[in-house]
Amino acid sequence: MVALVLLLSMARAEEEGLVRVPGAFAELGWQGRFSRGSWVEFRLVATGAGAFTAELTTTEGKVLEGLTPITAQLELPDGVGIRETRLLLPITTTRMVKISLSGATGSDFKRFEPSSSAIELDGSRLPLDSSLYLSGHRITNQLEPKTALVVLAGGAQIREIPKGLERGNWGLGAIGGSSEPPQFLRILTQFAPQVTAPPRRHALLGFWAVGIFVVLLGLYSLKRRDPKYTIALAGSSLMLAGVGWWASQPTAPYTEKTKQILIGARGWGTLWTVHSRFSLRPEWVLPAGALPLEPEIHIERKYNSTQTTLKKAGWQQVRYLTPPKASRIPIRLEENRLINDSNTPLERIFVRGYGRQEPLQAGQSREMTAQIYETLPWDEYTELMQTLPDGAVMAQQPNGRLLIALADGK
Repeated sequence: MVALVLLLSMARAEEEGLVRVPGAFAELGWQGRFSRGSWVEFRLVATGAGAFTAELTTTEGKVLEGLTPITAQLELPDGVGIRETRLLLPITTTRMVKISLSGATGSDFKRFEPSSSAIELDGSRLPLDSSLYLSGHRITNQLEPKTALVVLAGGAQIREIPKGLERGNWGLGAIGGSSEPPQFLRILTQFAPQVTAPPRRHALLGFWAVGIFVVLLGLYSLKRRDPKYTIALAGSSLMLAGVGWWASQPTAPYTEKTKQILIGARGWGTLWTVHSRFSLRPEWVLPAGALPLEPEIHIERKYNSTQTTLKKAGWQQVRYLTPPKASRIPIRLEENRLINDSNTPLERIFVRGYGRQEPLQAGQSREMTAQIYETLPWDEYTELMQTLPDGAVMAQQPNGRLLIALADGK
């Protein structure tokens, strides 16, 4: 009898985080638990026939400043067997999130509240996306090394030491200890490259067309009573107008630049891509799961499994992040020695507490040399370096990718 009651209570607990109708359910985070300030998994699973739609709605911002609506939608067409669709959704709001599920078998909805801190997970179903662990979620049970590295890359705290790994900091997370994961979302804004409006097809030709058009207009005012001059000048003016219009058009509807940053510890971490886009049109279609950065974060946006749509006027710039991925970091500091275990050289190396270092060739290592003055190789990253602990290493690859290796810790 006691066992039956326990099983029923466990089943009810599992159902608390789901919105369910016959033949389908929608889920956000881990049984409805999630933290603000990172990406969250939004899933729609169909177990029976029929088409189903799950929609998430929430708002961001302050009431006095005006609330910004955020929506996300997942759809599954009619079919047989178990079907699933998902998206990585950035959640920065502190407000309630409403999830609605509808289909031929009925409809239902529930509201969920984001946590202001990390949550504890038992590791029974851990998606392999490092962006889901940026809040520093605590994993209580044993993990396989592959799964452990992915969740550690994003900032998870693992209590039990996986086989083949050691206690200490890995990526943005830690094993067998407790450390606050670095909050890089705001810091990453300064890495966004500068971008300008798309160039015109032939600006100089456009100026010449306008100049000649003005001259022809003056000739027309002098000869407008002569029919043959009127026809010739009108035809020439029309042709110049077409040439000027063509030459003044932009080569593309938008321009975009990206900057990649690798951040982590013990040779392991996350690869971030910061995007800057200048769009001429009010049609802002970004990759799926895109998160606009400050100060553009309060923008009405809609998400689905393939894209992110912003409601924003044209002729503006937006900086945004896509979900980071787990990646190896080829530079690390071991016992006062810098190691480059990649096949490309590293330049503009700086170690917090030691100062600027000489470039390091591929596959080489070298003892560090202390400097009297910590001269930074980048003026634009001074604020960032001041927030990093002693022993943190910054370096750059020839392709412009920035590396930040944090101290390993024990």
